[in-house]
Amino acid sequence: MNREQVTLNKHRVSHTMKSYNRDNSALVWLTLGYFLLLVYASLMPYDFSSRINASWVLNRALHAWPVNPYARVSGSDVLSNLLLYIPLGALMATSLRKKGAGKWSAFSMTFALCFCTSLGVETLQIFSLSRTSSITDLLMNTISGITGAGFGVVCGMPLWRRINLELRSRCRYSPLDLLTLIFAGLLAADAMAPFMPTLLLSQIGRSVKASEFNVIAGFSHHPWHWWLVTHILVYMVFTLLSAQWRRRDKTRMGVYRAAFICSLFALVLEAGKIFIASRVMNLSNLAANLSGILLAVLILHSSATCLTQKTRLNLGILGTVTYILYLGLVPFDFHFNTSLLVQKLPRGVELLPLYHYAMGASLNHVRLFVQTVLLSVTFVYFVRLRFDIRDKTSSNVMLAVILAGLLGVIQEGGQLFLLSRTASMTDIYSYMLGGALSMWVPLFDTHNAGLSPKEN
Repeated sequence: MNREQVTLNKHRVSHTMKSYNRDNSALVWLTLGYFLLLVYASLMPYDFSSRINASWVLNRALHAWPVNPYARVSGSDVLSNLLLYIPLGALMATSLRKKGAGKWSAFSMTFALCFCTSLGVETLQIFSLSRTSSITDLLMNTISGITGAGFGVVCGMPLWRRINLELRSRCRYSPLDLLTLIFAGLLAADAMAPFMPTLLLSQIGRSVKASEFNVIAGFSHHPWHWWLVTHILVYMVFTLLSAQWRRRDKTRMGVYRAAFICSLFALVLEAGKIFIASRVMNLSNLAANLSGILLAVLILHSSATCLTQKTRLNLGILGTVTYILYLGLVPFDFHFNTSLLVQKLPRGVELLPLYHYAMGASLNHVRLFVQTVLLSVTFVYFVRLRFDIRDKTSSNVMLAVILAGLLGVIQEGGQLFLLSRTASMTDIYSYMLGGALSMWVPLFDTHNAGLSPKEN
């Protein structure tokens, strides 16, 4: 082996080790971040008091379900707690396996961490005025952690490696694909909220009977602008993104294939609502979604090539801002009253980050948090594309945070004058977080991001 080959092999080994260390570091930080977020949100709003009769609260907590089979238990709470610790268990077990721990060692250590975390949280909640400690939560969280640990031990390492490779490939060659996946996830989460699945035939039967199969009557449930913004325009954008999806042979999905897949996606989500407690079908939703898909097909076949890149990005910024403000200000029941304004101003513990989401303590609040952050990321990302802001300097990051935060202030400031909405600092913080995160998303080449009008 000559000297050039030896040097080349050293460079390859060095590059592999740097990539391995970077993956390990990302996994450790992701695990630590989720752990801290979980504990932080579980103890919100930190209204601890020594005056609480701890022995009485502890006795009540220990006699909850399943110790007391007749105790009342909330299905949504059980589902939330069953899912809450799965990511922590999976991330922890995968991280330990990547550091060389054996399967049983990684599983045991992860189980101990999840159990101790849940036990510590439930113990501290005994002294909280707003939180309720329960052996039910401890049991569900432990089962959740065990499930995540098992998944992490068995599938964590190969799945993490595959996700990393796929994300790097998509970020480099087709970042719009990632946005399409996120968009689809948000649509599914919105359709399935409040995440209370049921297989009880009686409940499913009631959902079917309560469903709206008259399209005209279904449209009367909301004003026209609600259908336009939340269904027609949303599925139009989803179809436009799907048409750009790159397949394994490097070709794009195409207009008609994207329209078919998006239509099937909309149909499955609407039909799936009968399996969600408190949700019903409304064929008007499906009709509005299909209208948006049809509109996207018409756009791709007619006017897409007539728009310049600058115009498209301007429309992207305008559309994102309009959508964000619409979601925040609907139903537009403004009431300009000084006393109402003062009463609705956030104060005290309400100024803490994630306060409203943590106090809601439901999967739907998790969805709202993710939605707010991603909408902020999208808005700032369009701005970066429009003005070609690529450098991740501290000044640019600060500018992105301020820009996103300003959008949040406008939305939440408007809610101070709405009778049916509650302004919160949590949303403003979430927008600022999204602005910061957007600076770490690589910009794609706008010259190669155009929508082809007749690509199939």
